Amino acid sequence: MYTIKGSLKLHEPMSGVKIKCLSVCDRLVHWLMAFSFLAVAFTGLLILYGKYFAMPIMGGPAYGSFLDVCKNIHNFVGPLFTICIVVFSCDL
Repeated sequence: MYTIKGSLKLHEPMSGVKIKCLSVCDRLVHWLMAFSFLAVAFTGLLILYGKYFAMPIMGGPAYGSFLDVCKNIHNFVGPLFTICIVVFSCDL
């Protein structure tokens, strides 16, 4: 769209006033949700598909310990991610 129409033209000159859309709490919950999503997604993929690419690199015993750590991270961060979704969607 930018290539076709170009940049948006303002009707009046810029006033210099910035509008804050989200509160500090909303931004904190947003970033907590983002980081917890990345942790859950990364550990979930390693739990599901790690035996195909991580186990040949690490070896069996090291992969078992690594998988145990991934499982614990996944189990503890998953509920945090769910709570963040509920808090962000409720807009408390």
